[in-house]
Amino acid sequence: MPRVHNIVLGVLLLTATPAAADRFARAEAVFKQACVSCHTLGWATPARPEPRKVDLTTLLGRSGDGAALRRFLADPAKEKPGSHCVHPALPRDTVDDLIFFFDLHSRPPPGPQSTPPRSTMRSASAPRPPAPARALPQGGQ
Repeated sequence: MPRVHNIVLGVLLLTATPAAADRFARAEAVFKQACVSCHTLGWATPARPEPRKVDLTTLLGRSGDGAALRRFLADPAKEKPGSHCVHPALPRDTVDDLIFFFDLHSRPPPGPQSTPPRSTMRSASAPRPPAPARALPQGGQ
């Protein structure tokens, strides 16, 4: 799974806005801290079953428009008294990040790009810097 995470984060960094990569990283940190003890998360298909854990891969598809999920994530104890989900109330931006994170996980993982992104370092017409001088091998050859 770490390799898939690195690919996804890399693709987000290369193709999406910086904000999308930040949202993914923030939501992943919250998920690891507050959710991973009770939940699993796959990519498009549920993760391998684990004892006493509920998979959240298809959570957005099951929750309709997401409004109920937003309310639940914001304050589980208030939305569903007696729930086993016992994290503290979350601010709206954290809930938005988690919804974004769950939405990404509801689809297949992004693969590597087929063509590299354009460089913004210099224009194509900019002169190339001279190549460094190569040292000759011993013996002057």
